[in-house]
Amino acid sequence: MRRYLLVVEKAGRNYSAYLPDVPGFAACGGTVEETLRVAREALVGHLAGEPVPEPLSLKEHLAAGLDLAADDLLAWVAYDGAETHAAA
Repeated sequence: MRRYLLVVEKAGRNYSAYLPDVPGFAACGGTVEETLRVAREALVGHLAGEPVPEPLSLKEHLAAGLDLAADDLLAWVAYDGAETHAAA
């Protein structure tokens, strides 16, 4: 099972999220909880039939220059090829 870093950002009155390890992936929602749910569901569809990238650790992302704002939220999304599981 792979665990991907999910970055959730405040976007006006909504939230948006991205996975730095998964190019082109984005999700959004009206609340943090909704954004996490949408991201978990969207990841399965996004990776269907595509090569599954190896995730980096938070330390590796920061060393590579991941730019985070002070109010960004971080969560982990676990992916096993058929479903996802979130952990904040």
